[in-house]
Amino acid sequence: MGTTAERLAGGRRSYSAQRSKMIKTLEAEAKSRFEKDVRDIIKNLEKLPSAIGVTPKGNVVTKEKKTQAALRKSAKEFLPHLQKNTPKSHQPHFRYPKNGEPIKYYPGNARKSMKVFSLRKASPLSMFIGPKKRNSKKGPYGNGNKFDPYYVPFLESGTGFGNKTFDILDKSYKQGRDKARAVLKKQVENIFRYYAKKKRLGKI
Repeated sequence: MGTTAERLAGGRRSYSAQRSKMIKTLEAEAKSRFEKDVRDIIKNLEKLPSAIGVTPKGNVVTKEKKTQAALRKSAKEFLPHLQKNTPKSHQPHFRYPKNGEPIKYYPGNARKSMKVFSLRKASPLSMFIGPKKRNSKKGPYGNGNKFDPYYVPFLESGTGFGNKTFDILDKSYKQGRDKARAVLKKQVENIFRYYAKKKRLGKI
């Protein structure tokens, strides 16, 4: 049977395990809902033609370009959280390659490397948010427009030697997803309004 203290401790562990499992289930459901909502919002644009307008200079305005802009604006809602959740050192530190000079990293380098970006080989409607290297030349990094997110994976997941982890990406995703979804929905509505205005369909 065990002592009263042992039974209480066992009960607390059982409750803690159940609570942890419930939180993970709810988070998985929330992530699934968010991804479905984004797909549904974007899918609405299938109703529109590829070319949805013309600029005063005669350039064709495409649905794809407008959608890319909407996705980028929505994705930017995650940036403040990514930057805030990325720790900043109090002094410069160095990385020592096997061959070559030590590479200097100034405080804030990891934060500044957080960007919204697209990739040439990815789908035109894919937008990425996270650490991105800027300027491939050698360091120092973080004191201007050169950033190197070399240390971000260690901050995110640790080094395997007992270092503190910060769970930057997942935490920032949870904090920013509701606003990002709302912004994307509004931007897509604006695309429909733009098309209606160009085609003189009246108010949508």
